[in-house]
Amino acid sequence: MQVLKMNKNELNFILQEGEGLIKPLTKENLGTMAVRRNPLIADLLHRIDYVEKMGTGLKRIKDACNERGIEVITEVNGFFLITFQQSSTVEKTREKTREKTREKTREKIIALIIENPKITTTELSHLTALSLKGIEWNLKLLKKEGLLQRMGSAKGGHWKIIPKALNI
Repeated sequence: MQVLKMNKNELNFILQEGEGLIKPLTKENLGTMAVRRNPLIADLLHRIDYVEKMGTGLKRIKDACNERGIEVITEVNGFFLITFQQSSTVEKTREKTREKTREKTREKIIALIIENPKITTTELSHLTALSLKGIEWNLKLLKKEGLLQRMGSAKGGHWKIIPKALNI
């Protein structure tokens, strides 16, 4: 039985065999030696370059994860479980990047509105390469933050930038 479970910051891979790990593998030496359950199939896969290096996969996975700040936990209790946990540093970096992108997008929207107060959401969408929903979401946030106001009707109106809120 193989199971793959994912949530926001964690990925679990479970492999359950009838008797757990094959001898002489133990939890301690897992990833340090190659033990082939079926030597004929293992040799065939190796000869057709389907397998790069036998017995080094888990070690290479752990090394690659450590380089990227992702913790790897392995457990063996009649089954093999590997858990990849994303570090909080990676999540914090990702969130900072998202916030910077959002700020730049809002700045671009505000600059376009200053240039043309009668600009439509469709025009903003084309000029910023955002979806119409993305433009509407950003405009909603700008209005909520008090940086922007819609004056007049939806079709014949215009946008008004609030100078005090922008420190202009």
